[in-house]
Amino acid sequence: MTAWAQSSNQNATMENSTSKNATTSVSTPPEQVIPQATAVVNVTHQNHPSNATNASEILSPRAQMASGIAPTDVKCAQGFSLVLNAFDSRPACIKSEDVASFVARGWGHTPT
Repeated sequence: MTAWAQSSNQNATMENSTSKNATTSVSTPPEQVIPQATAVVNVTHQNHPSNATNASEILSPRAQMASGIAPTDVKCAQGFSLVLNAFDSRPACIKSEDVASFVARGWGHTPT
């Protein structure tokens, strides 16, 4: 072992032995203690579709699904209708006047 390696090993051993003997005691004054929650509150995120009051506040179908909403329960803005993709049942909000052509082409179906 080289002299440098022996020296660094001795320093590490000394640091370890001194840190084992050191103990600290810290007490927090009562006025700085954060109280624990004592009640459970049901909170709905401000962007959740159930809180939407107008079309600009309704999330995209993908964002609604990411927040845990079922594909058949996705909300669409006014003038749009919900269509589920025929291949993987992903929801899409399509202009109401275009729904019939999407369904006729076999692209999707309206939820029942």
